[in-house]
Amino acid sequence: MATVGYAGFVKNEVAMKQFNIPFTAEELTTQAAMCFGLPKDEVQYGVNLALNRLTGAEILRLAKGVYYRPERTVFGLVPISPAEAIYREYVETERGIIGYITGPTLYQKLGFTTQIPKYRYFATNAVGGRDKIIENAGVILRPPKAEVNDGNYRYLQVLDVIDNKDGVAFEVDDANRKLAETISRFELDFARLVGYAKVYYTQKVINTLVDVAARFVA
Repeated sequence: MATVGYAGFVKNEVAMKQFNIPFTAEELTTQAAMCFGLPKDEVQYGVNLALNRLTGAEILRLAKGVYYRPERTVFGLVPISPAEAIYREYVETERGIIGYITGPTLYQKLGFTTQIPKYRYFATNAVGGRDKIIENAGVILRPPKAEVNDGNYRYLQVLDVIDNKDGVAFEVDDANRKLAETISRFELDFARLVGYAKVYYTQKVINTLVDVAARFVA
């Protein structure tokens, strides 16, 4: 009886998940324990069994204990890459933006270099202290200089380019002109950009912004 109940519970919870957003067996086990009023270790087997039955039919396994609900086409379930799943969990989440693309990935994306980095780099509120490497996904997660939200991530991206902690050689004739073009394209407020630099970044970053302002900001 309990197992049938868990199967229905898990199926309903999965049906409410957004597409391609990772979730864990642990969180479903916790929810089931609260729903049934039982200890987690008593519901864990039933939850895992229900997840196993749904895997391949309604959900896909991303890693041990981690699943997601993929979109379905006429060809079946459409899997996502581990890197994309991590992006959706640590950067652009269902709760809003908590991170952003940074590092060599960002420099290449914005046209400062043509080098294709070995890893994708994401700065995220979900990581503290130091970089976290996820080898199987080819991703490096970094703690941001400031807490990231929908309104400031572009500012932090530009400042990360200037900071260039990875020491990547930029392949543009005038990096500061390129910075000015990027600031304009992102429609950033220069005073706010300088404000973030003064609080969270080094004097080197501030000096670069001063040069950009003197040469390119009307």
